[in-house]
Amino acid sequence: MGLLNLLFLFLSGMAATNSVLEPGDTPVGTLVYGCHNPGTVALTFDDGPSPYTPQLLDILSQYGAKATFFIVGGGWRGNIDNWDSQWPYILQRMNADGHQIASHTWTHADLSALPWDAMTAEITNNESAFLNVLGFIPTYFRAPYLSCNDACMSFLSSLGYKIIDTNLDTKDYENTSPDLIWNAKNNFDHALNQGGNLALAHDIHEQTVVTLTPHMLETAPARGLRPVTVGECLGDDSRGWYRGARQSALLCHLHSAL
Repeated sequence: MGLLNLLFLFLSGMAATNSVLEPGDTPVGTLVYGCHNPGTVALTFDDGPSPYTPQLLDILSQYGAKATFFIVGGGWRGNIDNWDSQWPYILQRMNADGHQIASHTWTHADLSALPWDAMTAEITNNESAFLNVLGFIPTYFRAPYLSCNDACMSFLSSLGYKIIDTNLDTKDYENTSPDLIWNAKNNFDHALNQGGNLALAHDIHEQTVVTLTPHMLETAPARGLRPVTVGECLGDDSRGWYRGARQSALLCHLHSAL
């Protein structure tokens, strides 16, 4: 099949899919900094899963809270669809526990610095792994380093993604030791006082899981805020959080034809 035909099929598939699977209020291609639903705060965790993620899921369950996990599919700890590892089972538990699963690229690459083919691989490799493990693809995405230039934004929009940023960066990645994690707690408290409601943390750090997360889960309700997923804090229908495989397959064919 010719490249133009593949491109037509891909774009047609995207349009058809988006018209059916976007019942929420947030359009694809939107760069989201904060929540829309009053009384909510979204807890998000980037870069996992990690050996600490099961304990984080236990803590969230104990507090009756939901969160969104922005998943890196490959990289330092192996692929999430390696069934000889714990990673696919952790993702399945996330889904079963009612958390939201979202994409954070395949290797945590800076998309703004990549050519089109490498940027495509960062997205489609993750999509393939999600399909292998969960049978669906997330429609929410966060760019590594929060770096997504105009070309990146246009590309992700064409793939039907909602791009999530943050207005509450705990900076836990700068405060990973037991004697520094209080800085991340203070960052959370200060940003919450300033109206921040879309929190960024990382479940690859032990102190984030065992110290910062309980603090967030106790502080937010004390201030009248309910910890939720990004989808819920935006008021998006959960039917639009994920999509099927059709357009991903078309993109793979398009990529291979270039």
